[in-house]
Order: sequence, then C-alpha cells, then structure tokens
Amino acid sequence: MIGLPNVGKTTVFNALVGAGAVAANYPFSTVETNVGIAPMPDPRLNKLVDIFRSKKMTPSTLEVRDIAGLVEGASKGEGLGNQFLSQIREVDALMHIVRCFQDPDVVHVGGGVNPLRDIETIETELMLADLETLDRRKQRVEKKVKSGDTKAAKELAAVQKFIDLLNKGEWLGGQPFSPEEHAFLNECQLLSAKPVLFIANAAEGAGEGDPLVRTVKELAVKRGARLVILYGQLEAELSTLPAEDRAEFMKEAGLTESGLVRLTRAAYDLLHLRPGRSIPTWSAALSERRYTPTTI
Repeated sequence: MIGLPNVGKTTVFNALVGAGAVAANYPFSTVETNVGIAPMPDPRLNKLVDIFRSKKMTPSTLEVRDIAGLVEGASKGEGLGNQFLSQIREVDALMHIVRCFQDPDVVHVGGGVNPLRDIETIETELMLADLETLDRRKQRVEKKVKSGDTKAAKELAAVQKFIDLLNKGEWLGGQPFSPEEHAFLNECQLLSAKPVLFIANAAEGAGEGDPLVRTVKELAVKRGARLVILYGQLEAELSTLPAEDRAEFMKEAGLTESGLVRLTRAAYDLLHLRPGRSIPTWSAALSERRYTPTTI
C-alpha cells in the first residue's frame, strides 16, 4: 500500500488484515512497514468444505505491506524515502491509496485534497528512483557492449527505451513492450513497471460520480488500470464488529458486501489469480505448486 501521508493507508490496512497498526493524523506515523495477511473471501471454499466434510479450512491469502507515506523528494531520501522505496521493490503489485475525502481535522501534506496531484507526486518519485536504477544498469551494460556481447546490445537498447519513456513522464506498467523487453524489465525490478490498483478512499456514500473519485477513475481508465472505491472509515468500523453484526451494519449502510471483499478480489484479478484469466488460472497455479502468499 503506497500513497502520501494521511490518505488512509493504515486505516485501510487495519480493516483489511485486522493488525491494529498505528493510524495517526501526522506524517510518518508508520515508520516501520506494517505487514499482515489478508484472507481471500471465496464462497466456493465453504461449499467444498461441506462436500468433503473437511475438518480445517485454509483460504488463499495476500501478504499486504503498509508502506509509510511517501513525500516529494523520496527518491533522494526525503522522509526515509530510500528505505521505503527499497521495500516497495520486493512486492508483486501496488495498491495506491488516493485521498478522495475532505476533512479539516485530517492534515493534508499538500495543503488541500487533489487526487491527480497526489498520484503524480508518488509516481514521479517512483519513476525518479527507477531512472537512477536504469542509469547504473546502462553503465554496466555499455561495458559489455564494448566487449562484443550481442545480448548486451539488445539489453542496452531496451534500457535506453525505458529511460526515454521515464524522462517523458510515462509510467512503464502497461506499455506495449516486446517479450524480450519484458524480460529485461523484470530483471531490472523497476517500481514503475509493477501492476497498480488505485483505491479511492472516499467519504461514505461517494460514488463514481463524486468529483474527486471521478478524476481517479478517468486516470485509471486511461491507464487500463483497476479502481476500487472504498470508505476507509466505514470499513474500519465494520471490521471491529462481531461477524453476526456485520450483515446488519452493511444493510443499514446500503452495502451488499464489504469494500474489503471487493478490494481483495480486485487484487487477485490484478495478479491474474482469478478464474477467467488466461494466464494463469487457479488450476494452472495449483499445477505449478504456487502455494506461497502473494505480496502486495
């Protein structure tokens, strides 16, 4: 989970994994990365338990990491940025929490709520960090090219292409790269190449027509990215209720299912772990013995 300080990352994290991490109204209340395991809700699993009369049920899970809020200059170490960026490199996908609610009691580091500006701030820092990574790699590859390494020549062309795109402010994820370029991209472990799920943390009742949410949706559509609208404070309250009281609470709030269920499902879709995806399907994942939690 990435985003600016005070956008609701830790509040959403707590509701998702029930970890009770610190959520405070000041930047960098999350100094150490919070790590939790979120179960994947799947009603089919309950039916399988009934059919086979299983004594134990173990759902699929996501390992979720709540990274401290990034700020402008993070790529240069501002706000412990280098430490946090290195932690982001380890995950498979990004949940970008974007503040889409007004609250005078919750400080905004930018002085006011502006989802597109906030997204640009975070993504710029990730891309600047990637440019440093690519510049170092380019220097190493150039030496191989001079020695006559033909594979290195292809890699150098790919690295230069990535650098040119980043210099134009282009996010690398979703770009139409060739299979060979994708292979080089994976080797580089670039932050801006990771799949992204945008999460609009909105005021209760705000939908896609809300002006703040709409700006995030339009960007997600343009990128071919996914968007989940979440009412972070409502979900936090919901997560503290006993299971038997949650259904009534959601009914009163006009919800058919928890936003966290939609969030977890969208995260699995993002990583191609849901049925209906061509690569890989769940059966394919099982055949390849992919039993370890996915990190997001």
